[in-house]
Order: sequence, then C-alpha cells, then structure tokens
Amino acid sequence: MALSRYDMRGQLLVDEANVIRAASLRARMLSEGAQTELVDLLRQYGDSRMELFEAGLDSQRRQGALHAKRLQDQLWDICVASR
Repeated sequence: MALSRYDMRGQLLVDEANVIRAASLRARMLSEGAQTELVDLLRQYGDSRMELFEAGLDSQRRQGALHAKRLQDQLWDICVASR
C-alpha cells in the first residue's frame, strides 16, 4: 500500500513537471514582454512546487502551497491579458 502511494506521488510530480514544461513551450508564442514574465513565473512556480513536494508532512515547509497559488493566479492573469 505505501509503495503504491509513493509511486503515485512520484507520478503526480512527473505529470506536473510535464504540464509546466508544456506551458513554458506555449509561453514562447506570446509577445516578448509577456513571454519573459511568464517563463520567469513558471520557473518560480516549479521551484515552489518542488519545495512543497519535498516538504512532505512538515507543516512549516508546506507554506510553499500558498506561494504556488499566488503564482498560479499571476500566471492566469498574464495568459488572460494576452488573449
């Protein structure tokens, strides 16, 4: 049971990394200003998500989830404004 949960966590991490990479590639289709900002935010988001993943059950280290949510909101705002 624990092994399958561990494997699932690992797969979720890989899936999220693939989504972030796809978003980064799509960001290159935007104007240069939006592209630069979006790629920078995606890097920060990726770092934040890795910190959260590595934190495990440590509640103090899980504050990265709040930072990741703010970054998601910023990313979304840039994408909507670029339409």
